[in-house]
Amino acid sequence: MLGTEKVFADALIFLAESKPLKEIKITELLTQAKAGRQTFYNHFEDKYDLVRWIYSDYGGEIDSILSCSNNMTDVFKSLFLFFADHKHFFSNIKNISSQDEFIKFLSERLTNYYSSLVVRCHGEAYLTNEVMFAIGFNCDGFSKSCWRWMCSGMSAPPEIMANRMINNMSPVLRKMTRL
Repeated sequence: MLGTEKVFADALIFLAESKPLKEIKITELLTQAKAGRQTFYNHFEDKYDLVRWIYSDYGGEIDSILSCSNNMTDVFKSLFLFFADHKHFFSNIKNISSQDEFIKFLSERLTNYYSSLVVRCHGEAYLTNEVMFAIGFNCDGFSKSCWRWMCSGMSAPPEIMANRMINNMSPVLRKMTRL
């Protein structure tokens, strides 16, 4: 996160620790950020736009997690730990963000991860329609399961969620990623 956007993002994340995002008013956000209304609107259309910016910024961190290892269990555990570390924000996004928005956000990153893993393991020729379907199916399921986990208060530990994701992976994708 950089500059003014970071100030507003930090303020929103801080406020989300004590109340649902849908209850946070722009005036509270401005007070917390120690910034003026016009400054906010120079950077964002509304608080929903700020949430999308936070998604985008967190996307870089998620991409780093996804690129750190070929061991999917470790990667998925790290991914769920990331969401747990940012629990207040991600638990409260259901009040301000649509399920589809989050699923798209995470699914795109997972699709890139799986595709690059298949290419590294086997080569680009192995990204067939069947493999791409399996990747899309798995990524959408993973993202929706992650959303449900967040909405339910993240009660299952990240390690268990990571194992569930591995155990529910399609056989085609499991074979292509050597699990």
